[in-house]
Amino acid sequence: DDILNQQESLSALVVRGTTNAEDGQIIELVVGGKRYLATASNQSYALSIPSADLKELSGTQTLSATVKDAAGNAASATRQLLVDLVAPAAPPAPRLAAASDAGNSALDGVTNRTTGLTVEGSGAEPSATVLLYDQGTLIAQTTGSGTGSYQFDNLSLTAGGHVLTVRARDAAGNTGATSTPFALTVDTVRPVVQELATPDAATYQRTQKLAFTLRGSEALYVTGIPGLELQLDSGPVI
Repeated sequence: DDILNQQESLSALVVRGTTNAEDGQIIELVVGGKRYLATASNQSYALSIPSADLKELSGTQTLSATVKDAAGNAASATRQLLVDLVAPAAPPAPRLAAASDAGNSALDGVTNRTTGLTVEGSGAEPSATVLLYDQGTLIAQTTGSGTGSYQFDNLSLTAGGHVLTVRARDAAGNTGATSTPFALTVDTVRPVVQELATPDAATYQRTQKLAFTLRGSEALYVTGIPGLELQLDSGPVI
């Protein structure tokens, strides 16, 4: 693909080519100011550029190969190689989109939904491929925007706890470090009312406050204005 990334630079790069020069003729390859030699055999050649030399390269490099036949006639060819040995930085932690967060807060990472979830984030390398992991297992990937934002749509997660992280992979194939984790809880179990404590039987004044205590199997949150129906002796429900 004419691109050299960080992982590929850890091993020597083998350059192969074809030539109509006679067997035994020397092919000279120049890249990054260094010369490498190969010998023509059966109209082809191969040479190796050491890993240490590859790590000194960056940006667009021109590979220039030159060969002479037995009569001294020279021929040359060039090819461009893009060298990108820098992996993207770790993005910030991902987050559950507010529309998918059904918890007490749109930012608490708690939802009762198992399908159709959206995880989003920002700060990835622009236009990079963003990889989404759940406890270290790759579960989705998407292409980030030109500003580094990204979004994973229509995700499905099992009930229980999840630890989501992301990594960015650039066009050269370099995969960056893992983001900080985002803890997500998918809770599909309804709470159980374990106790309802009511005021003692007595006579109360009209403006006197009565205390009712509800205890559940887990933390409970009240939305809206709670209401209570009371049946008075021989009277209507109020």
